[in-house]
Amino acid sequence: MEFYIYNNSSGISEVQKALALKIEKKYPELINDLEIFLNTKIKEKDSKHSFFSTLSILKDLEVGFINIPSDPTDSSFWEINYVEKRGLAIYGIEIKNWLPTELGVSA
Repeated sequence: MEFYIYNNSSGISEVQKALALKIEKKYPELINDLEIFLNTKIKEKDSKHSFFSTLSILKDLEVGFINIPSDPTDSSFWEINYVEKRGLAIYGIEIKNWLPTELGVSA
């Protein structure tokens, strides 16, 4: 996993380091929820088309990077960005309290 950690001239804080380590540890537990969230949101956004196929995080996507904010809080807000292996789209999922909350898609 590649982390983008927003920091100031003091460098990466202990809280940011702790969050990065916690994300690495908890990530395998999050994959199923992230995949369900991703597919549900894509289906909602693209409900007019019948050609939607379900994406598998492990088969169809790669982790592009993970954003850790400059001042993470106890709610553990962060973002994970997936890139389609066939290179068609990038999916950014915002996570708060270890649950996916928002999806951004770019092509």
